[in-house]
Formats: sequence, C-alpha cells, structure tokens
Amino acid sequence: MHQSKGAASPIVSIIFLILIAVSSIIIVFGWFSGLASENPTNEPALRQKLKIDGIHVYDDGAYYDITIYVMNVGNEPVPVRAAYIIAPANNTVIAANTTSITLNGGSMTAITVQNALPNNAKGTYVAKIVSYDGIEAIQAFSLN
Repeated sequence: MHQSKGAASPIVSIIFLILIAVSSIIIVFGWFSGLASENPTNEPALRQKLKIDGIHVYDDGAYYDITIYVMNVGNEPVPVRAAYIIAPANNTVIAANTTSITLNGGSMTAITVQNALPNNAKGTYVAKIVSYDGIEAIQAFSLN
C-alpha cells in the first residue's frame, strides 16, 4: 500500500478557513453587541454620583459664608466627607467643612462652609464635594 505524505486536500483546507472566519465573526459580533463584556453599570462607583446644583454666597459683614447645594443623582447612598473652597490659581484649599452626611439616591442637602473668604475677596473659586468612596463634584463660581 502506498500512503501519501502530501498536505491536506484543498477542500479540507477551505472548510477549515471558513470555520475560522465564521467563528471570528461571531466573536467580534458578540464583543460589539455587549455579549462578551459585563455591563459597566454594575459597578457601585457608577451608581453613586454627586452633582452640585447651586452655590449661595452670604456676606455676614466680614466674611462670605458659602452654601453648596449638592444632590446624589445616582441610586446608591453616598457618604459625604467634606466640602472645600479652592483657589484655582494655585490649587490651594482656602476653607473646608468636614461632615458625615449620607445622601440617599435622589436626595439633596446644603453644606455651608462658614467664614470661607473675606468679604472683599474677588475672582473665581471652586467648590468641591468629596465622599468617603472617592466620588467628587466640582463647580466653579465667581465673586465680583
């Protein structure tokens, strides 16, 4: 008997190449349609989101008291750690108020930083809210 030591037949090679192409297409389609990856909204950090809705500046005669209205627009509770007033020119914290408020999803609160700036202060400043979980909300405001 005689055995052939040649390569596989051209028909078997073509079928093998077609199988590789079809499986590659299925993998790429699955990847782009989200079947091959997890839904990123399952991450807790994405369900916790703070938003500064407004800033009120009150002149008490010598200093500005700054009230920051912050809302949890996510659906998980966010434990708020502190509110900061920052000078953006040199990124210096001018005033702070530490707190232990927990904002439930959809709720809002007001955090006041008393005696934050002298009442003759002018320019642009930044209000920043930080949670224990590292969630931040930042908004600039101006004093004229």
